Amino acid sequence: TRRSRLSASGKDLRAAREELIRKILVPIDFSPISIAAIAAAKDVSRSFGATIHLAHVHQQQYPANFLGPIFSADRPAVSFEEHRRETLRGTLRETARRCDLPTAGTIHLCEGSVAFHEICRLAETLPADLIVMPTHGHTGLKHAFLGSTAERVVQHAPCPVLVTRKRDANSKRRPSTQATAGRMETILVPVDFSDTSLQALKYAIDFARPVSARLTVFHSDYLGEMASVDGLGVQRVASLTKITHQEAVRQMQEFVRPVKFGGVKYATGVQTGRPVSAIV
Repeated sequence: TRRSRLSASGKDLRAAREELIRKILVPIDFSPISIAAIAAAKDVSRSFGATIHLAHVHQQQYPANFLGPIFSADRPAVSFEEHRRETLRGTLRETARRCDLPTAGTIHLCEGSVAFHEICRLAETLPADLIVMPTHGHTGLKHAFLGSTAERVVQHAPCPVLVTRKRDANSKRRPSTQATAGRMETILVPVDFSDTSLQALKYAIDFARPVSARLTVFHSDYLGEMASVDGLGVQRVASLTKITHQEAVRQMQEFVRPVKFGGVKYATGVQTGRPVSAIV
């Protein structure tokens, strides 16, 4: 019957939704922006019915067997590192409780000299379907010296990564939207018409449906730096740019035509300019 078909279809959609994201890994360093990432992860988890795992990467500051003045009447002396591990585990549990998250089997204290490596390794071990983490927004020399853990996780993670960031006061987003840390209304999907872009678009569709977001499928056409040499004048450059843009518009139409959006609202956009700048 029609009712049974609709019921079966609903079950299929729920199963597909739960299959997409079952475990979310949230690496935290106990800073305010990393705690805010937990709120974003909770919003995603509610949409997909996923479990959230909290992790902290602990970098040793003393030799593992270095004993310090940490004594108790009913227990032997412990090393500084073991005491620090216990403290961090307690802080992780307390953070989870404050955020209304379970602590059994979902709290992970990792040890290693490179944070991004430990995060990626844990994501592979769980295995995680999504990593949600913040970026501190380091730029210039600070970025060069410290590196960006989020950037490296994006490059090496075995699963998709959702990077959250604090919006500045000049953001064009409405205040009501800013107040909800993980709420997503529009997802930008830059594509270059390759098979990899197609897979990214399909993932974006599956992600957008449960969170009720709309998609903007975007392409930037760019001829590169062209100098007016060998008779290549300004008019010819302008003509080539126009032709390239028209071809990109045509390719976009062909790219999205066979894609099944399944009720997800979307728009397309093509713009001439450097890809990175145009995407941002």
